[in-house]
Amino acid sequence: LEKVMLTGKNLGFKGIHLDIEPHTFDDYEDQTAKYSEIQVNLFREAKKWCDAHGMDLSVSVPMYLPIKVARTLGRNNITTHIMAYGNSSVNFKLEQTQKMRKILKKNDRWAFEIDDFSDYQSLKETENELIKRGITEFTYHDVAQMDGFKK
Repeated sequence: LEKVMLTGKNLGFKGIHLDIEPHTFDDYEDQTAKYSEIQVNLFREAKKWCDAHGMDLSVSVPMYLPIKVARTLGRNNITTHIMAYGNSSVNFKLEQTQKMRKILKKNDRWAFEIDDFSDYQSLKETENELIKRGITEFTYHDVAQMDGFKK
């Protein structure tokens, strides 16, 4: 990871974004504590490295991130993109992420899967609803899928 981060720095990038998803592993449910500890250490060390090299660090995490990992992100002031994927209601997503968002103290962004929306209007309505509730930063996974909105 350090080699990749150094390459990014040498190429002129201003930051690194980590999208490491242990929740996709077959043994995640049985090994959540182990993977959480690995993430805590990884994020803490990556933040130290980025700070020492004048780079920003951000990460992507699922809505159901273990609180231990969220605390590490909050303590280290790491910009966090919450992957709010799936067709669940806005209220469900807000409830699911309430503790994490409180820990992150407004240092979070919501990442949307474009495929979760039938059209651009439904995406904007969701964004507007979240803005009313204090969530104002958004990122999007696979923007190319917006081509489907032209239908």
